[in-house]
Amino acid sequence: MPEDGNVSLLPTTDYGTVVPQNQSLVYAFDTTGEERNNQDVGYDGYNDEDELLKFGTSFGDDPSNDNYAYFLNTEGDIFERYKKYNGVEGNTPDTFSNTDRGANTQPDVEDINRDNTMNTIDSYFEYELDLTRQNLPESQADFDNIPNSNPLKEFLRDFKQTKRQLPNGENTDVRWYQFRIPVQGAHAKPVGGISDLRSVRFARIFLKEFTEPTIFRFGTLDLVRSDWRRYTQALDKNDPTPDDPQTDFSVGVIGTLENEGSYKRPPGIEPEELFNNNTVIQQNEQSLVVKVCNLESEDSKAVYKNISVDMRQFKRMRMFMHAEDNESGTVLENNDLVGFIRMGNDLTENYYQIEIPLEVSTSTSRAGLWY
Repeated sequence: MPEDGNVSLLPTTDYGTVVPQNQSLVYAFDTTGEERNNQDVGYDGYNDEDELLKFGTSFGDDPSNDNYAYFLNTEGDIFERYKKYNGVEGNTPDTFSNTDRGANTQPDVEDINRDNTMNTIDSYFEYELDLTRQNLPESQADFDNIPNSNPLKEFLRDFKQTKRQLPNGENTDVRWYQFRIPVQGAHAKPVGGISDLRSVRFARIFLKEFTEPTIFRFGTLDLVRSDWRRYTQALDKNDPTPDDPQTDFSVGVIGTLENEGSYKRPPGIEPEELFNNNTVIQQNEQSLVVKVCNLESEDSKAVYKNISVDMRQFKRMRMFMHAEDNESGTVLENNDLVGFIRMGNDLTENYYQIEIPLEVSTSTSRAGLWY
């Protein structure tokens, strides 16, 4: 953008904003002081005065609503303090203090990966969650008995409800939900001709169709994976239909940190501890979750993990297993399922197999849940 702030000679887009005449080869400001302020005006290319001239006063003093404010340099509750933190006008000042800091040190550009190429390919997978009050459980009992008709059932993995005192002195119940969305499956909607996940570089979240102001708090947004992968080939060479399209088979994890209160670790297994200067922090201890629905009689599903271990160095192997019926309306009896483990060079020809019948866990103690 021009150092003097004169944007009258710049080309105008269909949205009424202005863009530079030449492509920038280096994403940096030209100088400091007033010249820098003239360039740090956000995506529309206008400062507040130019926005008022272009869009009028109907939208307030900041018609584009793009001004930046550091959360310690404003007033109000936590929502008001962070409301303008993602603003792009004035978010890279050359001077700062303890209560007024910038969000970054480079100009804001639409070239997200900053490779000096404006990518116009808009191909992606879309995952939609119907977040309504009717679909979100309001208690632990509701979470434990989510009906099959609820579109969120396959994605909800944990529920937390805690007491919280509000700034006005009132007490209320705060609910947190843990969602896990598989990146592959029938729920993944391809848009723009995308066919696979080999060239995914960005992710975005957007909300729509809300009829009243709604505030979302995200504890964490993570891309997670497991070292264990689903084995998609036939474990039985005589199986005429190894694909089993009617069988739903998923793999997940459950641990002491993210699922505290709803997960009990096996007996004798204690989490590792990280010793700091001032405290001792327990590390996460987690277990593999294998969920299968509509499994054919005498059929099997498996996960696998590639390892490089000399088994001759070990005398005993401990593997804790836990079976439970997680679907309402069905009854899982003892010995209906068999758990097995294969160790060898491959999973179909050269391996040792150990298997035991599984009993449904009904106890709530660590020793009673695992065997």
